[in-house]
Amino acid sequence: NGWASLENPTLEAGALAQAMAGACGGKAGVFPAPLYIQGKQLRQDLWAQPALMGLREAYGRMKAAVTGISSTSTLAVRHPLWRQYLSPPLEGELVGSVFGRLLGPQGKRDDGPLERRLMAVPEEALLSTPCRMGIALGRHKGAAVAAALRSGLVNLLVTDVSLALAVLAEEERDSRQ
Repeated sequence: NGWASLENPTLEAGALAQAMAGACGGKAGVFPAPLYIQGKQLRQDLWAQPALMGLREAYGRMKAAVTGISSTSTLAVRHPLWRQYLSPPLEGELVGSVFGRLLGPQGKRDDGPLERRLMAVPEEALLSTPCRMGIALGRHKGAAVAAALRSGLVNLLVTDVSLALAVLAEEERDSRQ
């Protein structure tokens, strides 16, 4: 995916992805673009660039896709510029994002105007990737991680014990409702 401008990043995602892939004998493609593009024409023009065209051709051959799972406290879309693009039905219920896609509590995706500005692996290519790993730490991300798992976009989770327990509690709470 493209990169998101975080206020206090602790890790540079591209470097981490390359290190992980190298440790497993693989290669990581780094997506040299912002995660969300404001203009539709600019987005089309970026997709036409040779560097991105090469990445798009590789999508169907991906064996793994790795993403962080954001809670509402870390979403780049909280910036006033991007709030205008959120769809009204989901805006109030937004719990997080995965692979740049905004999620409601049940894993429902916001397919509104912001998603059409997303610079990321297309959903079809992502879902055909055997290993779709989400990485998240911290109990405060329980609702976001539960939503990411419900969405089907993540099928493997790397986390800590406190977050795993928070996700299980979230699932238990939903099953009682």
